[in-house]
Amino acid sequence: MPIEAAFVKPIVDAFLWVIKRAKTRRLKASAESALTQVIRDLLTLSPNITNAEARIAAARATGLITEDLLHAERLLSAQREFSRKKAAKKKAAKKKPMKKKAMKKRAMRKMARRG
Repeated sequence: MPIEAAFVKPIVDAFLWVIKRAKTRRLKASAESALTQVIRDLLTLSPNITNAEARIAAARATGLITEDLLHAERLLSAQREFSRKKAAKKKAAKKKPMKKKAMKKRAMRKMARRG
Protein backbone atom coordinates (compact mmCIF):
# COMPACT_ATOMS: atom_id res chain seq x y z
CA MET A 1 0.00 0.00 0.00
CA PRO A 2 2.70 2.60 0.80
CA ILE A 3 4.32 1.98 -2.59
CA GLU A 4 1.05 2.77 -4.38
CA ALA A 5 0.64 5.96 -2.34
CA ALA A 6 4.13 7.04 -3.34
CA PHE A 7 3.12 6.78 -7.01
CA VAL A 8 -0.28 8.41 -6.61
CA LYS A 9 0.79 11.55 -4.75
CA PRO A 10 3.05 12.98 -7.52
CA ILE A 11 0.37 12.27 -10.11
CA VAL A 12 -2.29 14.04 -8.04
CA ASP A 13 0.06 16.96 -7.40
CA ALA A 14 0.82 17.30 -11.11
CA PHE A 15 -2.88 17.14 -11.93
CA LEU A 16 -3.68 19.86 -9.38
CA TRP A 17 -0.83 22.00 -10.75
CA VAL A 18 -2.21 21.69 -14.29
CA ILE A 19 -5.69 22.68 -13.11
CA LYS A 20 -4.33 25.67 -11.19
CA ARG A 21 -2.29 26.82 -14.17
CA ALA A 22 -5.28 26.54 -16.50
CA LYS A 23 -7.39 28.55 -14.07
CA THR A 24 -4.72 31.26 -13.91
CA ARG A 25 -4.53 31.41 -17.70
CA ARG A 26 -8.29 31.68 -17.95
CA LEU A 27 -8.34 34.51 -15.38
CA LYS A 28 -5.61 36.38 -17.25
CA ALA A 29 -7.42 35.94 -20.55
CA SER A 30 -10.65 37.29 -19.07
CA ALA A 31 -8.72 40.18 -17.52
CA GLU A 32 -7.23 41.02 -20.91
CA SER A 33 -10.65 41.01 -22.56
CA ALA A 34 -11.97 43.19 -19.72
CA LEU A 35 -9.15 45.67 -20.34
CA THR A 36 -10.03 45.95 -24.01
CA GLN A 37 -13.63 46.64 -22.98
CA VAL A 38 -12.44 49.29 -20.52
CA ILE A 39 -10.39 51.03 -23.20
CA ARG A 40 -13.32 50.90 -25.60
CA ASP A 41 -15.66 52.26 -22.92
CA LEU A 42 -13.31 55.09 -21.92
CA LEU A 43 -13.16 56.26 -25.52
CA THR A 44 -16.93 56.75 -25.70
CA LEU A 45 -18.64 60.09 -25.06
CA SER A 46 -20.00 59.18 -21.64
CA PRO A 47 -17.86 56.43 -20.09
CA ASN A 48 -18.74 54.56 -16.91
CA ILE A 49 -15.77 55.47 -14.71
CA THR A 50 -16.65 53.29 -11.72
CA ASN A 51 -17.02 50.25 -13.96
CA ALA A 52 -13.66 51.01 -15.55
CA GLU A 53 -12.01 51.37 -12.14
CA ALA A 54 -13.41 48.00 -11.03
CA ARG A 55 -12.21 46.21 -14.15
CA ILE A 56 -8.75 47.74 -13.91
CA ALA A 57 -8.52 46.67 -10.27
CA ALA A 58 -9.56 43.14 -11.23
CA ALA A 59 -6.87 43.04 -13.92
CA ARG A 60 -4.27 44.22 -11.42
CA ALA A 61 -5.41 41.56 -8.94
CA THR A 62 -4.68 38.81 -11.45
CA GLY A 63 -1.13 40.07 -11.73
CA LEU A 64 -1.56 41.16 -15.31
CA ILE A 65 0.71 44.07 -16.18
CA THR A 66 0.65 44.84 -19.88
CA GLU A 67 0.63 47.86 -22.12
CA ASP A 68 -3.16 47.64 -22.24
CA LEU A 69 -3.37 47.98 -18.47
CA LEU A 70 -1.09 51.01 -18.45
CA HIS A 71 -2.98 52.54 -21.38
CA ALA A 72 -6.32 51.98 -19.63
CA GLU A 73 -5.01 53.63 -16.46
CA ARG A 74 -3.77 56.66 -18.43
CA LEU A 75 -7.13 56.95 -20.18
CA LEU A 76 -8.94 56.69 -16.85
CA SER A 77 -6.86 59.46 -15.28
CA ALA A 78 -7.37 61.66 -18.34
CA GLN A 79 -11.11 61.02 -18.22
CA ARG A 80 -11.23 61.90 -14.51
CA GLU A 81 -9.38 65.16 -15.19
CA PHE A 82 -11.73 66.00 -18.05
CA SER A 83 -14.78 65.27 -15.89
CA ARG A 84 -13.37 67.42 -13.10
CA LYS A 85 -12.79 70.36 -15.45
CA LYS A 86 -16.20 69.93 -17.03
CA ALA A 87 -17.88 69.97 -13.61
CA ALA A 88 -15.95 73.10 -12.60
CA LYS A 89 -17.04 74.91 -15.77
CA LYS A 90 -20.63 73.87 -15.21
CA LYS A 91 -20.52 75.10 -11.63
CA ALA A 92 -19.02 78.42 -12.72
CA ALA A 93 -21.71 78.85 -15.36
CA LYS A 94 -24.46 78.31 -12.79
CA LYS A 95 -23.02 80.91 -10.41
CA LYS A 96 -25.11 84.08 -10.38
CA PRO A 97 -23.28 87.25 -11.31
CA MET A 98 -22.78 89.76 -8.51
CA LYS A 99 -24.91 92.86 -8.40
CA LYS A 100 -23.27 96.21 -8.97
CA LYS A 101 -23.64 97.25 -5.35
CA ALA A 102 -22.00 94.06 -4.10
CA MET A 103 -19.19 94.45 -6.63
CA LYS A 104 -18.48 97.97 -5.41
CA LYS A 105 -18.39 96.80 -1.77
CA ARG A 106 -15.99 94.03 -2.65
CA ALA A 107 -13.73 96.42 -4.55
CA MET A 108 -13.74 98.84 -1.61
CA ARG A 109 -12.75 96.06 0.81
CA LYS A 110 -9.85 95.05 -1.39
CA MET A 111 -8.69 98.64 -1.59
CA ALA A 112 -8.94 99.02 2.18
CA ARG A 113 -6.82 95.88 2.74
CA ARG A 114 -4.10 97.06 0.41
CA GLY A 115 -4.04 100.54 1.51
